[in-house]
Amino acid sequence: MPLLIPYENQEVTFYCDELYVFDSDEYIVFGHDLDGYFIVSVKNKKVYYLYDIDECANFTMMYCNSGINDFVIFNNIFMQAVFKQSELMKIQLLTDDEILSDAMDAIFTQCDSEAMKDDAFWGLRCYELRDGFFPLNDAQIKFYSEMEKVPHQGKSESIRD
Repeated sequence: MPLLIPYENQEVTFYCDELYVFDSDEYIVFGHDLDGYFIVSVKNKKVYYLYDIDECANFTMMYCNSGINDFVIFNNIFMQAVFKQSELMKIQLLTDDEILSDAMDAIFTQCDSEAMKDDAFWGLRCYELRDGFFPLNDAQIKFYSEMEKVPHQGKSESIRD
């Protein structure tokens, strides 16, 4: 059984660590999702989310947690909340479980308050789940898979050319 719970509907995947240098600091990459990578700083042991805002910009780091242990706890609690919301959606067509969201927010804030700031990874993810923006089914994955199959019409030009 893996230590970190993956989630197929957002392509949240974890794997053996790989060491990279970014902004002259060393980071270990230990997972990714549709939009970015989960990394831990070798120097300060903090966990960040590395993502690309658009194809022209440099990568940006967003704070996740003060350490890998907190990240494991946050990820697994969050994934259990996602599974619960997904089940509620299937059964009742409801996805707004305020009690669950409030409890998760309180636990996260107590454990690592910086992680729940508006500009931090978990603050954003909790907002997405609470307000129905986090994918609870495979529609987003199917959409992107279908987009890859569609042949592009006409001449395409790369922004980077």
